[in-house]
Amino acid sequence: MQNQEVYDELMAKFEKLYGVKPAAVAYAPGRIEVLGNHTDYNNGFTMGAAIDKVVMVALSKRNDRKLCFASIKSGEKVELDLDKLEKQPREYNWVNYPLGVFKFLVEAGLQYARHKQPARGRGAKLLGGNRAVDGVRALQALRL
Repeated sequence: MQNQEVYDELMAKFEKLYGVKPAAVAYAPGRIEVLGNHTDYNNGFTMGAAIDKVVMVALSKRNDRKLCFASIKSGEKVELDLDKLEKQPREYNWVNYPLGVFKFLVEAGLQYARHKQPARGRGAKLLGGNRAVDGVRALQALRL
């Protein structure tokens, strides 16, 4: 699936899920680590490279005190009360990545949908990009 197809699918499904167009959309490339997985933050050597898979997120403001997370690939949707933000159980652990970023934005209220292409093979990573995209675009969405 090419990036434009991912974007088109995300836009269509976001609007179907939430009834509005996203206020912000962002993406980050996936990466592979050829060697040194988890050594980079321990002063070790690592060799990584961007790959053609992406993480793409879409956001819009809400008017209630809820955060809503949807996975385009799995169809899962998790809605959380801003006054009771808690780490999600294992079956919804994908929510914990953006939830960690959004926790400090509890007064804003956001709607969220992600499109993460499956990374195949050993050492393929898309999670770091997901957190970076979430943080940057969440702040942009709040200013809209």
